[in-house]
Amino acid sequence: MRWRASLAEGSWQAPTYPGVSEGAVRQWLKGGRDASSAVIKLLIYPSGGSYDHELPIHCPPPGAHKTLHQRIKDAYQATFIGRDGQMHPDKQASYVRALALDLVPPTLQRAAVDHLVRLIQENDDHLGTGFLSTPFLCHVLSENGQLEVAYALLKQDTIPSWLYEVKKGATTIWEDWDGIGEDGIPHGSLNHYSKGAVGSWLYQVVAGIEPGTPGYKHIRFRPRPGGGLTAASARYHSLYGEIAYPFSRNNG
Repeated sequence: MRWRASLAEGSWQAPTYPGVSEGAVRQWLKGGRDASSAVIKLLIYPSGGSYDHELPIHCPPPGAHKTLHQRIKDAYQATFIGRDGQMHPDKQASYVRALALDLVPPTLQRAAVDHLVRLIQENDDHLGTGFLSTPFLCHVLSENGQLEVAYALLKQDTIPSWLYEVKKGATTIWEDWDGIGEDGIPHGSLNHYSKGAVGSWLYQVVAGIEPGTPGYKHIRFRPRPGGGLTAASARYHSLYGEIAYPFSRNNG
């Protein structure tokens, strides 16, 4: 995503915190961009280039995108990932994107996840991601042995969080994490998609409705409760009919 240079480019609306990032307009909210357009391009290209070998036709020479994909991946790792798995910049979004897009070397994945958890805990179990990283955040945590941390983010109800919006009576997803401030005054767009992408995690992890094949022709039910959750239910209208799966957990 790119707007006028005076505004932002890259991952918009990543929260910032005092002492963590400079120039915050509303202390924790208006982080603006958390990566330059060059970094975003390096991140996104490998996720597309890796599919080159699966396409039915190839632009000559065959496999060129796959080769370039590996070169970009190597360059990203050498430039932005330290030997201890710490990212540059050391922000939640940096770890989420790199882990989600398979840019972290296997030997450093555990360390990168630990750094991500550290940043979340330093921010009192608050997220610190914007448009490009929030959709991946809970997935990255639950897929890397940090299910309880993901639930801690989900259950958070102070700014910035999803439940803060619920507490304020939201029926849509806001652009700003404080679309309606503590003073009750609304501002900015109150109908944006990105932060609502946590719905994917709610359906697939909390409710456990996973697509076994594309389009949910085959389904796998695998709820992963945590955070004190004892019951959940969800419905999904697929091309093959409605999928419903309630579950309860009675013995811990």
